[in-house]
Amino acid sequence: DKRWNKSSIETCLRGSIPTDLVATKASNWDYIVTNVRLFNLDVPVMPLAVVYPKTNEQVAAAIKCASEWGAAVQTRSGGHSYGNHAYGGGYNNTVTIDLENMKHMRWDKSRDWVAHVGAGLSLGELDKLLMENGGRAMAHGTCPGVGSELPFFLTGYQGPC
Repeated sequence: DKRWNKSSIETCLRGSIPTDLVATKASNWDYIVTNVRLFNLDVPVMPLAVVYPKTNEQVAAAIKCASEWGAAVQTRSGGHSYGNHAYGGGYNNTVTIDLENMKHMRWDKSRDWVAHVGAGLSLGELDKLLMENGGRAMAHGTCPGVGSELPFFLTGYQGPC
């Protein structure tokens, strides 16, 4: 019976993902400042680890490790969250997957200019790429620093670009 165990999750993550892409409190003295970066100090949280994957396979490995050891998984793509949801929103048994290394966009011109977008892009970065690569734009509000993960992956946005 596997139960939540901080050292076992860390061992699993470091065995599945390059160690320079895994940050934990034990491995980094300024972990809370450089990796966690709490937005709301009234919601104290301390995720078990923050993982910075570069590939889909590394994302899958992080999810598998967390699942095997009973930890929750939450992604971060923008950099702020009023409720610190990217870190577990008040629960400390969370592995945060930071998508900052997954910044890419590819046009599929054969499908009426469909854009395949990496979840690490901010909306501002995505705006720039859309304009530079086809003169396209999209409506999204006034916060260019918000990660593209939220409007696209959580809401299933499929509007025209």
